[in-house]
Amino acid sequence: MPLLDSEILYKKVTFRLRADVAADLQGYSRYLESSPDHILNSALTFVFSKDKDFQDWKLRQTGSVDGPVSGKRGRLKKSGVVNGTDSGKPTLESLNRN
Repeated sequence: MPLLDSEILYKKVTFRLRADVAADLQGYSRYLESSPDHILNSALTFVFSKDKDFQDWKLRQTGSVDGPVSGKRGRLKKSGVVNGTDSGKPTLESLNRN
């Protein structure tokens, strides 16, 4: 077993946040004495791991919960169904399950 972890690969992405969320992110970053990047990575990892519906959807897409998510998507229908399955969007109920 290696004594050191392998390097974590990061991908730069650009997104927009509501002004109040951005201010809270900056405040939380100062509170934890950590970078906003680390906070967002941790928060999203936590949400993704707790959302059972997302994990099930991801498994159906890739055959593996830990594998990459496929870039292919069907068109979103008015009913919220994509390719015969739900849209995969987390709901407040699914986030509160675990």
